[in-house]
Amino acid sequence: GMLDPQALLEAVRDPAGRITDFVYRDINRATCEYLGMTREELIGLTLLETMPNLGPSGLLELYARCADSHEPMILDDVLYDNEILSGPRHYDIRGNHVGGDFITLTWRDVTERVESAQRIARSEESFRLLAENSGDVVAHIRDGVITWVSPSVSDVLGAPPDHWIGQDMRAIAPRDELARQGAIVARVLSGENVLARSRVIAVDGSTHWIHLHGRLFRNAEGHPDGLTVALRVIGDEGRITEEAEEARRLQAD
Repeated sequence: GMLDPQALLEAVRDPAGRITDFVYRDINRATCEYLGMTREELIGLTLLETMPNLGPSGLLELYARCADSHEPMILDDVLYDNEILSGPRHYDIRGNHVGGDFITLTWRDVTERVESAQRIARSEESFRLLAENSGDVVAHIRDGVITWVSPSVSDVLGAPPDHWIGQDMRAIAPRDELARQGAIVARVLSGENVLARSRVIAVDGSTHWIHLHGRLFRNAEGHPDGLTVALRVIGDEGRITEEAEEARRLQAD
C-alpha cells in the first residue's frame, strides 16, 4: 500500500567478499508501477541488469556501504540517468540494513519538485536583476504598510529598503497629499489600475514629484494581497504641470 517504490535487495558478493550487485528479492506494487515491470519480471534480476548506470553513478557503492556498515543511507535530490524511464530524474533515496546481506531501498521521484524550484530560482534571479537595475521604485503595500521595496529606493528617497519596510506608506507622503493618495489606494484596491502624479518625501526632508502607477497585487493563488506601486521621479515637470492645471481651473472658474 505504500505510495513510494520499495525493494528488498540481497547483496551479491565476489570471492573476496566485496559487494558487486544486489538482487531483487521482494518489491511493492509502487515499484512495479513506477518501473513499468511486473513482479515476475523483476524478482531475481539484479540492480545492474535493470539499471546499469548505478555503477558509474556511484549509487551502487553507497548501497554496498549501507549493507556493510549497517548504517542508514539518506540521499536527497540525487540526479540519476534512469535507463528504464529514458532520461535524468531527481530522487530522494532511503536505504536501511534489515539483517544478513539484505537492505531495503525506498525512493521518491522528486524531479517535478526540483525543476519547479529551479524555475522559481531563475524567476527570482530575473526579478532581482530587473529590480536592481530599474530606475523606478517598485513597492508592495499591504494594509497600508510597505512590505517590500526595490533597491532603487535608495537613490530616490535616500535610504535602503530595510529603512522603509514595515513603515506606513503615509510616512513618505506630504500632509496635503494624504487625502489624494488615500483615494488612489482605494481605487487600486477596487481593482482599478491608476496612473497619477503625486509627491513623496525623502529621508532628508526634500519633496519630489513622481509619476505613480498603482495596481492590485494578487498572490500565487490569485487572491488579492495588497497593491503594488511603481514610482518615477519627474522633478520640476510635475510642479510645472500641476501649476498649469491649477491655472486652467482658476480661469475656468
